[in-house]
Amino acid sequence: MGGNKMKSKFSDFLNKKVMPFASKIAANKALMAIRDGVGFAITLIIIGSIPLIINSLPFDNWSETLKGISLPYFGNLSNLLNIMTDMTFGIMVIPTVFGIAYSFTKSHIKDELKSIGSGFVALGSFFVVTPVVTNSKTGQTGIDLNYLGSKGLIIAIILGLISAKIFSWFIEHNVEIKMPESVPPAISKTFSALIPGVVIVFLWILVALGVGALGFDNIHEVLLKLLHRPLSFLGGTLSGTLIAVGLNSLFWSIGVHGSVINTAMNPIWLMNSDANRLALQQGEELPHIVTNSFISNFTYMGGSGATACLILSLFVLMIMRRASAESKALTSVAAAPSVFNINEPIMFGYPVVFNIAILIPFIIVPMVFATTTYFSMKLGIVAKPTGTVLNWTMPPIVSGYLATNSISGSILQIFNLILGTLIYLPFVASINRKQLLAEQ
Repeated sequence: MGGNKMKSKFSDFLNKKVMPFASKIAANKALMAIRDGVGFAITLIIIGSIPLIINSLPFDNWSETLKGISLPYFGNLSNLLNIMTDMTFGIMVIPTVFGIAYSFTKSHIKDELKSIGSGFVALGSFFVVTPVVTNSKTGQTGIDLNYLGSKGLIIAIILGLISAKIFSWFIEHNVEIKMPESVPPAISKTFSALIPGVVIVFLWILVALGVGALGFDNIHEVLLKLLHRPLSFLGGTLSGTLIAVGLNSLFWSIGVHGSVINTAMNPIWLMNSDANRLALQQGEELPHIVTNSFISNFTYMGGSGATACLILSLFVLMIMRRASAESKALTSVAAAPSVFNINEPIMFGYPVVFNIAILIPFIIVPMVFATTTYFSMKLGIVAKPTGTVLNWTMPPIVSGYLATNSISGSILQIFNLILGTLIYLPFVASINRKQLLAEQ
């Protein structure tokens, strides 16, 4: 009786306190715009990770071999692979700032063409505040690539949201140039962006002038210095990671998609990934442990809650001939998707959502994975993530090797899967016993 009362009280707490808060966060338009903006860039990031993996394979004399293969225009194969990475992974900010402004504006004004105009205005504003470098010998100028990658991601998010908010205000208050009805809509809506666009671009010019007048190099460096400590804690420490991972599982358990938390954290993890990529290209020590791959490929094996271990627990019961008919049926459906980190069948079929009986391992296991992975890499037992960003559907063991360019990554994943299964097993066995009694 006492246990049932405790479960009831905890369930009430989740429903009355946690769920309303989580639902508000899930509906936040700014967070959704950040998610969409990073989503615009993710294809380029994954494409750029392929030559990064090839260029850093852990074979003897591999780097010298690639440099020894001469190519016209690019010099050698190693240089070509670096350029491919720089021009895809390294320019993630361009689609991100466009995507954030486009998505945020569209959520307010519901107009596709005008929202596209907002995206381009934000992109132009980003270039306005970004340093231009000049070759002293040739006089050629260009944007510093560093600010198109990880160093520019914070200002891309802030600038994209502010620009989109201003743009939306102008459109919502009809402060726009309206063309005659005879003008094609594509051209007419282009002119709609003119007034808000001029205001936004000149606003950011004033911001850049103000930053320069105060003696700072540029707005990117100002924000990076101001936000260095909080960003380092949230996205670079074990403590911050455990908070994010725990909240992800907690949100999922009450039916709110855990990607809400990942949306807020993913830009920081991508910044860390890009910093590792740049260090790898320069032959320097990798500065970060917690990166996009650390989270996707080591912490969430099988999906949020590390549910691959839940599936493995069900397999253990089947091998022991103790699995209920319900467990057997669910395992046959959920096992294959789980290999590719797709866990919706187990999340809603077991179910995990609103199931207090499985809540403890669902929260604890990914936090344990984050801890074991962090200290394994911190102590040098396992190689750090190279900066590679893999598709989230990449199966465990394969992803461990590709993320670290080391077999140690795969071995760590196997260790974690066994450990996570042992944690899940008592809870799964308890649920299974109740299912057997119901079936009898």
